[in-house]
Formats: sequence, C-alpha cells, structure tokens
Amino acid sequence: VLTGVMVRKAIPAGTPLPGGGAAQALLVAPVLIQREPRGHAAVVRETRRKFTRDDLEFLLLLVGQAASGFE
Repeated sequence: VLTGVMVRKAIPAGTPLPGGGAAQALLVAPVLIQREPRGHAAVVRETRRKFTRDDLEFLLLLVGQAASGFE
C-alpha cells in the first residue's frame, strides 16, 4: 500500500491455509493501522479461476473493516 506496487510472494509449504487446504488461489492484503502491520485479510478460491475487480474491491472492504475494528 505504501509503494502502490503489487508483489507476488511464494507461500511457505508449512503455512496453514484457510479452507482446509482446498485453496487453489489466494489473494492477501495487509491490515495497516498508521502504517503498522496488524494482520492480513484473505480472499480464497477453491478453483483456479482468475480474481475479478469485484474480488479486489471485496478484499479492500474487508481490510478497511478490519482496520476500523482494531482501532
């Protein structure tokens, strides 16, 4: 969010994934409060279908609500 650049990172093999490991696609965004990381919000797909703009907007909504919940 600070740079405006999307960075792809590999998920380590031992990381527990939401959905019982059935995730085929995972979109994650950090929850920041005053530029300090406080957690992550994730949108998970069980199919390999590409994410849509609606998915991205939903993720932003989740991050915004999570940030306000922490305050």
